[in-house]
Amino acid sequence: MSHGQDHAAELAATWTTELRRTGRIHTPFHSDDERELYRRAGRKAGRLLQRPVRTLVVGSEVQVLLTDWMDRPLERQLEHARTRNAIDRAFAAAENQPAPKPPPSRPSPRFAARRAPPLDRPATCADPPGIPSSPRHQPVNRKGPNAPERTGTHTSRLPDPHHRNPG
Repeated sequence: MSHGQDHAAELAATWTTELRRTGRIHTPFHSDDERELYRRAGRKAGRLLQRPVRTLVVGSEVQVLLTDWMDRPLERQLEHARTRNAIDRAFAAAENQPAPKPPPSRPSPRFAARRAPPLDRPATCADPPGIPSSPRHQPVNRKGPNAPERTGTHTSRLPDPHHRNPG
């Protein structure tokens, strides 16, 4: 028996416990020789367990999978228990941490001009309290021979909320 076969047999004996427990082995490799060693060890572990295995190479990792995993009731129970435990741990971790805060919302510059007035200010063109009204903001009643009766505030533009009238 060569050194590579001895090492594959040692790995196979070690991996049988993990394969029996989880149904799979994932191990990284760094050379072609190492990749082939791990694949041989995986096939040998399957023969030791008298179970069918599949060896896959995914990226720089060798995966050894029992193809009949979960065919036995105990394996199904183990897998379901692992899944429940993982979910319980995730919920417990989430309960012990504060909820993430949503990012602050900023209005898009495109819609900033269309923003509604604050609730504490009426949506009219009236002057703020304490500032005398200008004739521009006085209600007008225009009547002409064919004009309908209209009463409202006449203004050519809305007042600037940041502008203060000296006075």
